Amino acid sequence: MAKKRYIYVWRCCACGSSGIRLQDPSCLHCGTARCGNCQTTKVQSQNLGTSGYPTDDKHTLSRITNPHRHYEHWIPAYINGIKVTAFPDNCSALNIVSEDFTNRNKLIIDRTKLTTIHLPNGDTKKSSGSLKSKFRFNREKTLFDLVFTVLPNCVCSVVLSSDFLRVTKTFTTYKSRIQRGRTLSRLRPRVCLQGSPKQQVLGSINGHSVSASPDTGSDVNVISKGYAESIQLKIDTNPNAMETIVFIDGSTTTTCGIVYDVEWKFGSAPTRAASALQARGISQKLAKNVLDWEYGSDARRNSAFICNFYVLENLCCPIILNADLLYGTNAFTACAEHFHDNEGVSLIEELESADVCVMKKTPKRWGIFSRTKTSNCRPQNTPISSRPEVNEAQMRMHELDRINALPLHKQAAAHEAERLRQRQWALNNSTQNSQTGPQQPALQSTLPQAASGPNAQITSS
Repeated sequence: MAKKRYIYVWRCCACGSSGIRLQDPSCLHCGTARCGNCQTTKVQSQNLGTSGYPTDDKHTLSRITNPHRHYEHWIPAYINGIKVTAFPDNCSALNIVSEDFTNRNKLIIDRTKLTTIHLPNGDTKKSSGSLKSKFRFNREKTLFDLVFTVLPNCVCSVVLSSDFLRVTKTFTTYKSRIQRGRTLSRLRPRVCLQGSPKQQVLGSINGHSVSASPDTGSDVNVISKGYAESIQLKIDTNPNAMETIVFIDGSTTTTCGIVYDVEWKFGSAPTRAASALQARGISQKLAKNVLDWEYGSDARRNSAFICNFYVLENLCCPIILNADLLYGTNAFTACAEHFHDNEGVSLIEELESADVCVMKKTPKRWGIFSRTKTSNCRPQNTPISSRPEVNEAQMRMHELDRINALPLHKQAAAHEAERLRQRQWALNNSTQNSQTGPQQPALQSTLPQAASGPNAQITSS
């Protein structure tokens, strides 16, 4: 009796056809070859071009897993000849070193130059001085004269500021400086948060346009409670959903909940646009079955990501995007057109004041900073919330969001009107300062200008 021979035929998971074209990209759902007849997949029922990418305007829903619990990013560098692993913080207004680092390496601190750092919840922290140094990247010869702010109990040894990283093109042209590797502890992944972020990225959350703060130090995405309620997001306030957040000075705060399965998309949403979740009617349970994003691949025009956002009260900005979302999608290069400078308060003015924070997500069992809480004391000078510069900065952010929500043919005129208003405000403010003397940091110029790093000079080696 002859043996039976079984022939296994692959069938398309969308139409059931057995047609196979090996030159086609693999199916995004099951990993096998895509059907050569219908050119569709079970997840994406849309036409695909020869590159395998969507050619229409439909969303592709993906979820970025959280490798930042096991991985971290750093930059090998040298400070005064001392080898360091610097933390690239795109939302830091200052270059910072911990006081413990200066003590271990016997570096001289200038105790006369103090800086007030504003934490995201409105509290303040005084630095213990400043450090002038010669800085260079690993395997590079260019030297930089950098001034570092020395911070007691800093959770990072060395933090590089947003301006310095942008001037040196570390996130774009020379992104190979940034290394990524496994960490020995799950507590290493960091979240950087800034009181008044200087750089923002335009995007949409569940179809609502918003300017978010791209924080390469973030371990989790964060959203302000007020903004979450304004766009009617459902906040899970279960005690088990709350997390402990550690600021850069080691002080802690507790989140007031979490928002699950939020859709984030780079770029502003069209007028009256619904999110992919709303358009497809996908429930939260079905949203968990979206594609796993390939970490490190470029985000495309219609890429939408399902994320969880921790909710923090009195947050200084609407949304903070974490490092996983930024590094995982190569956002600084793939979505460069959506990044813009915040026309707000000058973050650094002769080291008088700065808004900066680094946060770390802390499990409940971790008790290193359990006895350290953020101080409720305020500086004796004018509260930051009552300064006219801060009010103007907030108004500019609201106006930017309003203009971005307008139809395209109306945005140019709205931008020009806003520029005139900002120039008039700057003129009135400069006149007042000439009479009373400049006591507060001035707002940045609204005219386009090349970025320049704080306290950084390049010297030939």
